[in-house]
Amino acid sequence: MHRFQVGLQAFNPYTKEIIKLYPQSFELAFELSQKIDQRFMVTMDKNEIAYLALHFEAFLERKQPTTKVKNLVNIVVVCSTGMGTARLLTQRIRRYFNGEVAVKRVISVSELFRTKISEDLIVSTLPLDIPNQRVVVIEPFFNEAERVLLKKQIDEILGKKQPTVNAFVALLNSQLIFVNQTLNTQQAVINYVGEHLITKKFAKSGVVEAALEREKVASTVIEKGLAAIPHTASKYVNRSSISIFINPGGIQWGDDTVKVVFFIGFSQEDLKILSLDEVYKYFDRLLAAKKTMNQLVAAKDVTSVQQIINEFYN
Repeated sequence: MHRFQVGLQAFNPYTKEIIKLYPQSFELAFELSQKIDQRFMVTMDKNEIAYLALHFEAFLERKQPTTKVKNLVNIVVVCSTGMGTARLLTQRIRRYFNGEVAVKRVISVSELFRTKISEDLIVSTLPLDIPNQRVVVIEPFFNEAERVLLKKQIDEILGKKQPTVNAFVALLNSQLIFVNQTLNTQQAVINYVGEHLITKKFAKSGVVEAALEREKVASTVIEKGLAAIPHTASKYVNRSSISIFINPGGIQWGDDTVKVVFFIGFSQEDLKILSLDEVYKYFDRLLAAKKTMNQLVAAKDVTSVQQIINEFYN
């Protein structure tokens, strides 16, 4: 802290790479640097913020599970007594569907009706009719046809459990997509998008100034000649969103020129619950797809932009 107070800043040879490779961590570090600046009356430049970003990145990586948690179908196995044949059936289910199911309980019919059913699927050796519950009736030595039937049920449940919402697309809104525009300066574009965010209640006053202040620290150009991803501070965001602004003729962005601007805003509430890794994972795929990005540049209307993005991810 003393070094900051006397105006000494460290040189960071990896600043550009850190900003490009770890945008989420850099934005978190930038928000923290703003608070440090206000609290201690010091100024942290982009090199210092980039060093701080590495600590955020290390923290985020530690938060990631070492192995991916796979969705499983939770099963309750039921038979006349809950013993004997049901135990045998349980072993067979685990052997045939290893890695897809978790047998949570092995119980009798009478116990089934006395307890709350929280499992995804009931596998029973006896015919059962239970409203709003999936029930598969099979023999303890279940044959190939019964295995196929059970497999179909398991696949259907797993399909519903898999996350189908693209975290990036979920933040897009047709009201915040601006196509075939002519504004050609960084400030003009940020003002334009910011005003729309405020008008549509996605953000509050101060969103524009915060985004412009962020640009002073380090350029948000992510692909030279093509795209920039300006951010704003979460305290000015009411509802998380990603706006898209497209000018085929080009926009002067610092020392570079871009054609597509993705204006990013995460609310403080969403920062606690959103998987930003998921958002940036999908985002990175799109930015790396030059053909698709060029299609966005050439898009004539909002519907075309939405269609291009949806087709890319499907």
